Amino acid sequence: MKILIIGLGSIAKKHITILKEINSEFKFYALRHTKSSDSWKDVINIYSWEEVKSSSYYFSIISSPSHLHLEHIKKLTELQIPLMVEKPLFISKKQLNEFDKEKIHPTLYVAFNMRFHPLIIFLKEYLKKNQPLIYEVNTYCGSYLPDWRLTNHKNSYSSKANLGGGVYLDLMHELDYLIYLFGMPLRVNKNNRRVSDITEDSSDYSNITFDYKDFSAQIILNYYRRDKKRILEIVTAKNSLEIDFIKGTVIDLLSKKLLFKSQADLMEDSYKNQINYLLKSIDSKNIPINNLSEARGVLKKIL
Repeated sequence: MKILIIGLGSIAKKHITILKEINSEFKFYALRHTKSSDSWKDVINIYSWEEVKSSSYYFSIISSPSHLHLEHIKKLTELQIPLMVEKPLFISKKQLNEFDKEKIHPTLYVAFNMRFHPLIIFLKEYLKKNQPLIYEVNTYCGSYLPDWRLTNHKNSYSSKANLGGGVYLDLMHELDYLIYLFGMPLRVNKNNRRVSDITEDSSDYSNITFDYKDFSAQIILNYYRRDKKRILEIVTAKNSLEIDFIKGTVIDLLSKKLLFKSQADLMEDSYKNQINYLLKSIDSKNIPINNLSEARGVLKKIL
């Protein structure tokens, strides 16, 4: 089975590696800008949309720069194949309004792997089982952009607003998993700013509040924190939970009880779980979560 790659960057290579582990029979084709583009392992390079259209594919991964997602979705619509699109689906309200969902293949998945992170899976079940009265939710994700854009980070799309950069889009996993855990907020308050010189002109700080009926969730994101930190806190009527994504732990802060701990690479597990979910969804022609409708709903709240 052939899989088409649009945008052969680091995240696409991660997906390819996982897909090869699942099924060694998969064959990968990547649309490249020029014939001077580097080859990668046994991925077959193709150089035009005419070549793309000459074959049939099991599905396509769109991992091109965010501002090109709409263009590439439109072009792949002609092939009528399932799509996996890296987040964010779109970068602006203008793109969102331009998008015509009626013409898109119904199997469109937006890649939010944090929903498949073992800590989020544990927390989803914990909240369902215990149904705590929630008073407050706080989530924080701070990291240093040059550490994860290893080439010139100022030239990356993360750094440039017109290319879809900005911490609230780049790190929107925090926004998405809160919606996955608690549902769509009633109101969203946003404060996106550029407070350092880390980026060219995109926002490097976001302070966003989701207002729910009985509580509010505060999200703080940044590009400039050198000692990375990624934590979710849930304050309930009976206890406080701390979910530390770097340590891989869930702790009841009141009782000091460790509720979850794993030595595995939990982020790697999230990517593998996501790909397995995607393949099952393609085969069943049904995507219950991270689908087109859900992704549009999330973007309407945060753009």
